[in-house]
Amino acid sequence: MKHEPAIVIWLPAGDVPHSTSFEGASTTTCNSLADALVTASRRSATRPEHPWILTRDIVFGPEQIRILVDTMIDSDA
Repeated sequence: MKHEPAIVIWLPAGDVPHSTSFEGASTTTCNSLADALVTASRRSATRPEHPWILTRDIVFGPEQIRILVDTMIDSDA
C-alpha cells in the first residue's frame, strides 16, 4: 500500500468530487492511503455523507473505499 499523503473528503450521496472539492475546509489529510482508509471507515458510521480519497494520482470513490477496507480486514485476519 502506498505511503504517500492522502486526503479524505465527504460529499452527499450521488455527488462526485471536482478538483476544488479536495481544497475545501472539510478535508482530512492523512499520512498514507491506509490511514485514509481507516479514517473513512471509522467516520462513515457517524456521517450522512460518503467518503472520497485522493492520493497523488488516484481518486477512490465510496465503493472502492469499501472494497479496499474489506480487503485490508481480510488480509489482517
